[in-house]
Amino acid sequence: MSVDEQYSAFVATHRAEGDADPRPFLAKVGGLDRAELAARIDRFLETVPVRTFDSEAFARFRADPARQQLVDDALSTVTLKELRAGTSKRTVANALAARLGLGDHQDAVRARYHDIETGTVDPARVKQSVWEALSESLGATVDRVRSAADAAFAGSAGGRGGVAAFARMEPGTGFGSQAVPVVGGALAGASDGGRDAVVDAAFFE
Repeated sequence: MSVDEQYSAFVATHRAEGDADPRPFLAKVGGLDRAELAARIDRFLETVPVRTFDSEAFARFRADPARQQLVDDALSTVTLKELRAGTSKRTVANALAARLGLGDHQDAVRARYHDIETGTVDPARVKQSVWEALSESLGATVDRVRSAADAAFAGSAGGRGGVAAFARMEPGTGFGSQAVPVVGGALAGASDGGRDAVVDAAFFE
């Protein structure tokens, strides 16, 4: 069932019975739909007239393990893979390339998006314009996209300060004075389409 149907069913139950447990309704949807439904239920409950406080009922609610699991699920970080919700990386990359004016560099854009999704580059190096374009491509807020990328990087070797850390080469290291992103001791994207200076300049500070 859709988010709208579950939300309508919850509201109807709540109005008919004076209260309603959201968990059965949330259980019928998953992923981003569950987060959206939870937010809509919260907004609805904020408009409901306040009833007399029942300390015993509240204590039972707080002690319910299912409630804590629901909170944990709602607060868990969504990955970029989940945000693209079954859409292929190529489709996201093509949309990203179009929004960045890189229509002739789709393979390199896909390689850079792959690096971001898998956490092999530091999100701090990615330009704001890329986050904004990804936000439009994935249908999520910039903060949500950036949070997903930060979590991926934190869980990777790069986020732990290992050899995958995103760095810039200093002048005189064999690449002249040009700043070059390095991942895992190799040029970024070298395993998927090779480096593309135009794309690098569009993606990274």
